[in-house]
Amino acid sequence: MSTLTAKRSLVTHLDPYSQVSDTFRSLRNMIATSAGEKDRKIIAVTSAEPSEGKTTVAVNLAIASAQTGKKVLLIDANLRQPGLHQTFSVSNHNGLSSVLLQSAGLAESVKDVGIPLLTVLTSGPAPVLSGDPLDSSAMDALLKQARAEYDLVIIDSPALLALADASTVAMKSDGVLWVLHSGISRKAKALEAKKLLARLDAKVIGCVLNKAKSGQASAYRHYQASRA
Repeated sequence: MSTLTAKRSLVTHLDPYSQVSDTFRSLRNMIATSAGEKDRKIIAVTSAEPSEGKTTVAVNLAIASAQTGKKVLLIDANLRQPGLHQTFSVSNHNGLSSVLLQSAGLAESVKDVGIPLLTVLTSGPAPVLSGDPLDSSAMDALLKQARAEYDLVIIDSPALLALADASTVAMKSDGVLWVLHSGISRKAKALEAKKLLARLDAKVIGCVLNKAKSGQASAYRHYQASRA
């Protein structure tokens, strides 16, 4: 990830008075006032396919939520193609995989990224995959601990149609935020993802439509949120 891309991914922190940052605060407020919000501590951010903007949404939603005084944990659950350690320029020596494999605890695996009240759990070293490590008692224990220690947990999930891991994350979450990109998302794949979420009985909070076009000066000014 280039330095410029990483900075754009942190826009709510680096440029808090921009139109983009205001859009993410609106998204935060929409979620905070939606039905069932009091029981919604774990939110998964996903998309039908890769490169639709879900990581940027997860990062900026986490930052915007921390700005309200909430203690927020942001988890990179994309064990095969992680990105949060690059976004925040932190080590990925320990992380989610370390906790799941019980080689390290949550407290020693999370990272302070220099943003008040925001803590990040990167993916950790790529595990030797046998089955679905996210569908395990260790993952259940981690989320139980996170519920107790944080006001909000946001999971940057793999793409729904790319890995089975994403279905597991959706089912273990209290709500799912679905990201679509007008320039990338394919209608057939979006419909397939919608059917999958329905089969999983996932609690979809809403959709974020990313209208950004490649090469625009204001890369994320076209994010829009809507209730599902």
